[in-house]
This record gives sequence, C-alpha cells and structure tokens, in this order.
Amino acid sequence: MADLCLAVKSATGAAFVADQMQVIADFQPARLAEYLQYAAAQVSAEAADSVVVAIRAQFADRPEEQVQLLSAMARGFTERRQAIPASVLAWAESLVLRQLGMQSLDDVQALQQSRSLVWTAGGGPGGSRNNCWGVTTARRCADGVTGALLFSSFEAGEQRTGSWRSEPFNAPAELSFYVAGHDGFPDKPLKQVNMIRLLDAASGQVLQQAAPPRNDVAQQITWSLSKEAGRRVILELVDGDDATAYAWLAVGRFSLAGLNPSDQSQRRSAAVSMIAEFGLQQFAGVLEQLTVRADLSGRECTEAAGALAKLRGSSVLGALSLVPQMPEAELQLVAGVRAAFDQAVTADTGELLKAAFHGATAVEQQQMAERLAADNPGAVVLTGLIESGHASARLLQRPSIQLRLQAVAGAELQQRLAELVAQLPEESAETDKLIQERSQLIAQKSGSADAGRELFRRNCQICHQVAGEGRQVGPNLDGVASRGVQRLLEDILAPSRNVDVAFRTTTIVTRDGQAISGLLKELEGERVSVTDSQGRETILPVADVEERRLSASSPMPANVSEILTSEQFVDLVSYLQTLSRQSEPVQ
Repeated sequence: MADLCLAVKSATGAAFVADQMQVIADFQPARLAEYLQYAAAQVSAEAADSVVVAIRAQFADRPEEQVQLLSAMARGFTERRQAIPASVLAWAESLVLRQLGMQSLDDVQALQQSRSLVWTAGGGPGGSRNNCWGVTTARRCADGVTGALLFSSFEAGEQRTGSWRSEPFNAPAELSFYVAGHDGFPDKPLKQVNMIRLLDAASGQVLQQAAPPRNDVAQQITWSLSKEAGRRVILELVDGDDATAYAWLAVGRFSLAGLNPSDQSQRRSAAVSMIAEFGLQQFAGVLEQLTVRADLSGRECTEAAGALAKLRGSSVLGALSLVPQMPEAELQLVAGVRAAFDQAVTADTGELLKAAFHGATAVEQQQMAERLAADNPGAVVLTGLIESGHASARLLQRPSIQLRLQAVAGAELQQRLAELVAQLPEESAETDKLIQERSQLIAQKSGSADAGRELFRRNCQICHQVAGEGRQVGPNLDGVASRGVQRLLEDILAPSRNVDVAFRTTTIVTRDGQAISGLLKELEGERVSVTDSQGRETILPVADVEERRLSASSPMPANVSEILTSEQFVDLVSYLQTLSRQSEPVQ
C-alpha cells in the first residue's frame, strides 16, 4: 500500500505513509529516506511532528542514519516550498550538537578538543578508487595492548596496493607508532615496497622511512625528529606489494594523537552541512569558531566558512571560503581569509579576493567566480576584479558563470561585462589541449631542476627576476612554486589568460607614426620605457607619445612550447617548482 502511495503522490497517501512510518522503518529500512521525503512534501506540519517523534525514537542510537533521514525530510519541504516545522528544526539542532560533541550551544570546550588529521588515498595501479587503504582493524601490539585501532591494507586483499597520506602537519620532536605486517616472504630479502615514510610537505623529500617488522603483532617504532621539529610534513603509508601473501602492513597508535583513526572529522562535516541546509542561525558563532581555528584542515575550514557565508548571505565570503582548501594557497592568505570570517575583525575582503585570484588555477578561479556571480553585489565585485586584471576575463565565457550573471546583473553591469569579453584575445582549444597534455607529461615524468635552472637563465631571466637575479620586466618569480603545477602551466602556455593589469601589453603610438608594443613603465624625467617580449627596451620622451593603448594581452611570448622540447619544458617546470619564498639566486 505504501508503494502505491508513492506512485500516486497525494496528500491522503502521504498521510497514510506518515502514519505507517514505524512499520516502514521496520520492514523497508532501505527505502525509508524515500518515504520520508515524500511525506514531508505532502503532509501537514502536525503530521510531520508525529513522523519526527517516531523516527527519532526508532534511530535514537544511530545518529548517522538520523542525519540521512533528516536531510531527506529537508528535501521534501524544499520541494513543497514550505517552511520547515519547528519539530524538524529542533531535531536538526539536537543532531548538530550531538555530532559536534556539544552539550549545548555554550559548550565551547567541546569545539576546542584536538581533531584528527585527514587521510587520503592515492597511488596504486588502479588509482585511488581501488586503493587498499582506508580500512581500520583491531590488532594486538607488542606491549600487550589488544584491540588497537590501526590503518590496515590487509582487509582489502593482499594483492591490492596503494598509499595512504595524512594532510600536512607540524613535525614533533619525536614521533612513535606501532607497525605490523610484511614486505615479502620471511625467508627472502625485504622487497622495499611496503613502508612508512615521513615526507617534507613542500618538496616531497623523504625525511624518515621504516619497513614493516615482519610480524603480525604490531611493534613500536620511534623516530627522533629534533632536526625536523616544526617543519610541515606528511606521513605516508605505502603498500606496493601485489603478492598474494606477506604483502600487507598496518599502522597506528601514533604518539601524535591527531594521526590516529577517528570519525571526528566526518561527524563535524555532517554537522556543518546540516547547519547550512537548515539555516540554523543559532550556530553562526560555532561556525565562526571552527573557521578561525588554525588547526582544522583546509577542507574542514572551507566547509565551515562556506556554511557561515550562506548564513550571512554573502557571495564574497562564499568565494573566499574556498581558499583554505586550495592546495597551493599561501599560508598568509589562508590566515587572512580565516580571520575575515571573525566578526570581531575588520578585514579587507577585496584585497583578499585579489590575492586569492592571483594565485589560483583556472579551475579554482572559476569556482570562486561562480560563488561571486550568485548575486548582484558579488557580480559587481567579480567585474571589478576582471577590470583591474586580478581575475581572468575568460571566466565570463564559462556557461555556469554566464547564466548566473545574466540572472543577477543589471543593464549597466551587463554592458561592462560585454566590453570585457570583446577585448579578449583569441585563444584556441588547442591551448587547453596542450596544457592538459603537458600536465599529464609532468605527472608521469620527473624533470631535472638543475637543467631547468639553466633553461630559465637562457630564456626567462631577460624579463623575470628570482632572488635578486635577472631583470624586473615581468613579474618577480620568487615563491612562484606556491601557484601549483596547473597554474604554472597556464601562466607559461597561455600567458594572457591570467595576466595582471600591471603586466599587460601597451601599444605606444609616437608622433611620427611609429607603433611600439610591450610592457610600459613610467620613468623619471618625463620618459617612458617599453620592453617587448624579447626583453628589448625602448625609452621615449613622454612628449613624443601621441597615444597609449592598453590591451588584455601579456607581452610574454605564447610559443614557449615551440621554443622548448617537451623534455626541456618538464625540466623548466621542475625548476620553477623549487622557487619558494626563500629561493636561492640563479648560479
């Protein structure tokens, strides 16, 4: 009968389903969310109250399932465009508190508890989807502790391989942990394919490495890290052995508590999602505390900040909320963005957005632009960013952004946007294809930073400066590694895509009819300098200039892929990836 009601979709049928919710929960649990969404879209607020009481009682000790069922009801109310009943909002509030481990909204202490670091799967022949990690197991340890929860590659099958990486953290002076497992048959030498490694978060350099103990009982390993203390590092568990036996390892009981298996992060994410979904304004302060906490991962900070931006109805904050999860975002920028969500702090969101767009990849720029284009104030900000050269006008050609802007921008703003698009230089689909090909090549092949340094000296130093060496015609490249590989490829192969307004091409027309194009600089003594893409400089008296024309193009040559072989290109990018803020001079 309940199935028939789903097909008919009537208020009477929904009332019947609501009345039978207890029975449905017992006999058709897999379809309960579907029935709840249907009932919420049809029944009265009073009937919804009875459903809430029944479901909360039925799943009292299963909060994760309550979260899923509550979201199903929310979808139903949204479908009906009906205000969410007070009983449902109260249910949501209680679940949020429970997921956050809080007794009440004033329970700040619970929010300040240490968190678990986020681990992600990678590598392995089948990619991250077939990764052997992510399963935890209870295993006996050499010190007599039983039932210790460890990350394990055994349960997924010994032939499965892959890596399990922590998010970056500050290295302690000492790190200990327990390891069980094998690296090949006991009577054979170690294969050296199963291991635990401590890596430098920026360079990937291996700082410490340990092999499994060839024992099913977990043994303790201790690393002295006094020289690395405070350094940003990543812990990586690697199972590279695809044999059918003696080909697994399990690791856990880390002395740094945040590295140990926990569902705390997942529960916090569920709570943040509910706050945003139900518009629970009473949790705005909680979201603010989560956002400004420097110890939360970038992903968690972005989730909390995004929910807070939604509560405040700010598209600008919505765009900024994406910054903490950007892999290559500079720490100073991330700290500034976190602070911007603290109402006690006066932050220049405009400057933060400029910095965010400056270092973002094309994909990240698009995501931020989509958030800004959600309302008219954000559209105005986005237009200003593009006009000032801090964001690429190519964004305006993205369908997802175009549709939003058409819906929220007035006639005057639409005209400004049209003019920006009209000024765009042509860029073929071949450029995107080339960027993708070079990205794949770099992922597959290691380049020589030393060879890349020499290529930079010969080809790039005529315009770019690193650590005080080279000419200051184009942007200074100290710290350019923070942009990430994808943005580096865009800046090299499509130099006009993200060009800053300060480095756009200017065409000077002299009084005698000569046209000179390049990067314009004002000099002392009523003179101007124009430097072309080859680094050649022309200096003119201001009095000789008849006209100045600023274009959206960069003076940087767009044919680097033709100048360098693919191998040389990989070498050059390898060198650029070494350019941190403390770059060494080009030797």
